[in-house]
Amino acid sequence: MNAHARETAGRRALSVIIVSWNAREKLAACLESLSRYAPDAEVIVVDNASGDDSANTVRAEFPTVRLLENKSNEGFAAANNRGAAVASGRYLCFLNSDTQVGPESLDELCEHLAGHPTSGIVGPRIVLESGQIQRSYGRAPNLWTESAFFLGTVTGAIPNPFTLWRNMGFGFRSVTTPVDWVSGCCLLLRRDTFERVSGWDEDYFAYYEDVALCAKVRALGLRVLYLPSSRITHHHGASYSILPDARRILDAFQSAQVYLSKSESEAAARCFRVVTTFGWKTARGVLRLFRHAWPDPPAALDRKIGLASDLLRGKDLVRPK
Repeated sequence: MNAHARETAGRRALSVIIVSWNAREKLAACLESLSRYAPDAEVIVVDNASGDDSANTVRAEFPTVRLLENKSNEGFAAANNRGAAVASGRYLCFLNSDTQVGPESLDELCEHLAGHPTSGIVGPRIVLESGQIQRSYGRAPNLWTESAFFLGTVTGAIPNPFTLWRNMGFGFRSVTTPVDWVSGCCLLLRRDTFERVSGWDEDYFAYYEDVALCAKVRALGLRVLYLPSSRITHHHGASYSILPDARRILDAFQSAQVYLSKSESEAAARCFRVVTTFGWKTARGVLRLFRHAWPDPPAALDRKIGLASDLLRGKDLVRPK
């Protein structure tokens, strides 16, 4: 980064907001990476009533981090808003607790916004521990893309034109690309932009809140951009991986309905619910037929049938406290 860019978009102007729930070890690794590669950033951790001693770890090992403790799990959007309310930076970076930043990761994002006034939100390339690139951007979801996606939670990912369209084709972009949304795993925007859209929409407990935030920013006439030159590592699902599959899917299913009701109509949300539920029922019936016809059915088949049954019953829908 050149000297002018460092002066304009320096990390002293940056606040990093991290929402954490029962991710103590991953959170510590995240904070360690920030202390190494973004030492001048203001770091704020919002703990969503973790039961794994996360808050005490932050207090003991990272005394310069500002810690906010919620009495209950308020969800991702509400906790992010609480952190943003006390942040002082010109730029706000919302970062998952199970990530690690590298050299220049956040500088790249700040530098882009400093030099491009028509850009509203930027997100980096997100790489999993395995080295695989995570899908972290795409086109705006709609009734058909989400119906296809949620059917795939039971049947497995089935190639279809709706998912291909949502994912902007096969593979991943290698250059800066305008998109409809970037993942809330890591995104950065100016404070004034965040305030103009009234922050994160707290009608979302988990999932789709990033898509909704990006939609509000695009409605201002600003661009949302995927910047693969910036890279972070994601230890995927440190918090939500402790929950049953059905719970995670149903949380996402609820949020998809909220999103469709706001972006399209209540009728679209109801149609989505009917189409998806019918798809789950059909998939369960077909899988049961396969199971009865199979002399020695694999355990994976029983797991898929069980998942479909849990989804249809709404099992494990109670949210974490």
